[in-house]
Amino acid sequence: MTFDPFTPDQFEALFGRTADLVARLRHTTGEDISDGTVGAWKSRGRIPVQRVLDVERATGIPRYKIRPDIYPAEDMKARA
Repeated sequence: MTFDPFTPDQFEALFGRTADLVARLRHTTGEDISDGTVGAWKSRGRIPVQRVLDVERATGIPRYKIRPDIYPAEDMKARA
């Protein structure tokens, strides 16, 4: 399955402003994640694989919406 990166507008519609996502991630993970790091994700239009589960926990957005190329919705429904 291919994954079309998010546009900046799509990224914000899903995850909110960069600063808001940073604050949620810091709270959830306890790590000092920078605005620049999350801004780079926004610019690239994707969340890195190693951060998908952190973003899922921080936002409540299911992983199959964050990275459908890694977590296809069909696989997630089968596990529920």
